[in-house]
Amino acid sequence: MKRFIGICVLVSAVVLSGLTLAQAQEKVLHIYTAFDTEEAKYYIEAFEEETGID
Repeated sequence: MKRFIGICVLVSAVVLSGLTLAQAQEKVLHIYTAFDTEEAKYYIEAFEEETGID
């Protein structure tokens, strides 16, 4: 019985550490646009200033 509890604790620790690592990854937004580079930069910078999202 003690061995079963130990295995359950070990599995729980591995699962929780995996979930923590998955949440720690940086989120990235990919933007596709029909604007030329300079015009797209203008809109992206305006969006970042207005929302505070980098």
